[in-house]
Amino acid sequence: MVNAKQRRYAQRHGVPAGLASVLFSWKKKLDVAQVGYGGRNLNLQMGTPFKVHSDDVDALAAKGDTFVTMLRIANELYRDSFDGSFVWKLAEGGLTARAVAYQRRLYETRDVPLPTFFRADMLSLDKAVELNIPGGGLGLMEAISQVCPSASRFGDGLACSWAKGLKELTGKDHPRVYLPIHNNNVVGNVNYFVKMLGKYGIFVGTYRTTNALPSPKDVDVVFRFGLNRSVRMAGWDALFDAYLAGDVVIEPAPVSFYDSKISELLAFHPATSYAFPNAVRDAFPQTWLATADNEVTVGVNGNKRIVDVDELASLSARERRFVLKYAGADDALRCAGHAVYQLDGKRRGRHGAEDVLLSALLDWDSKSNPWILQERLRAPFDVTYFDSKTRALVTESLRARIMPCYRVLGDKVELIAGSALFNKNWKVHGNPQSVFCPMIAYD
Repeated sequence: MVNAKQRRYAQRHGVPAGLASVLFSWKKKLDVAQVGYGGRNLNLQMGTPFKVHSDDVDALAAKGDTFVTMLRIANELYRDSFDGSFVWKLAEGGLTARAVAYQRRLYETRDVPLPTFFRADMLSLDKAVELNIPGGGLGLMEAISQVCPSASRFGDGLACSWAKGLKELTGKDHPRVYLPIHNNNVVGNVNYFVKMLGKYGIFVGTYRTTNALPSPKDVDVVFRFGLNRSVRMAGWDALFDAYLAGDVVIEPAPVSFYDSKISELLAFHPATSYAFPNAVRDAFPQTWLATADNEVTVGVNGNKRIVDVDELASLSARERRFVLKYAGADDALRCAGHAVYQLDGKRRGRHGAEDVLLSALLDWDSKSNPWILQERLRAPFDVTYFDSKTRALVTESLRARIMPCYRVLGDKVELIAGSALFNKNWKVHGNPQSVFCPMIAYD
């Protein structure tokens, strides 16, 4: 039922008077499905669909080819380089000695295949900040496409497209697939996606790091944890040998480029940028390796100058508009946005610019653990959503994480789904204050 407050809001903002009720019903269905972060009680707030013009949809589809080109070139650089080279140092940063041994063995044995599924995290329709392979939140993204009207769907949908991809990848009508559960907060999310894949004839099991990996006799595709964790698990040797023999598929391939942010760094670094087309650099913010002897460009109101990275913390907040990110393959740092910091926030104290920048520089100097700096770009969007506390519609200017999802089969890259997450905070991630929106295309 529409109350007087909602009706006045609708008249003032030109939205349907029943919109709050619609969004509330969507959120209620997601809560019942327990696909949100942390399950039922930590779900996201529901927003109106994020509308993408058909021309922008085509541009997002084309970016899928650009992202794949970046990954392919990064793999080639590692394959064609040598032990102890700069590329090897970056690509092996954060890996344990055991993980490095398996990675090198793979490159010596066969060409490394591209990931079958991946997601781009974008702050606008033009700029991505990173790739997630294959990407989390699958159940939540699939659920929102189910609770929204069919006209609101973007692409063929995740479960449908994953099922088609898995069948083509294995050549089987009912492939046996294992998906990882990273922590208790995502159990409902993963289980929902498992159920949806099952409707398309995919036999899906789940496992945790405390479990043994499935026997190669019992599985066709295993989606792995980070490489460091995977190689420690019971059953890894048998699974890896079966993978090299072509009897089992490991997704993504067990290499660090699919766990890290090194690929986008290589596209910008002077030592390797020559190998990448401009389209790759155009798809990301300017990116630098965070080392004491490196230089970055800073500027305010068009006045630009070059400064050493170790000088950044001493600059004014307006000049240090950068994001510092861990870029290597160490599982303790790379997941869930933990090691991602805003340098133009506070200067001192916990997570202040001086603290995090010094830690990053020491990490590279002492352990060759790579961190990157990216320009912190701002691209606010006006978002209308149902406020769970006030039970009313709210429109605010929020920052975005636009998430187009892709499938790779042979030389073909397809845009298969998408959704958008919004938050007041500069780092947009899943929490109860975030606004989750389905994406729709329009002409």
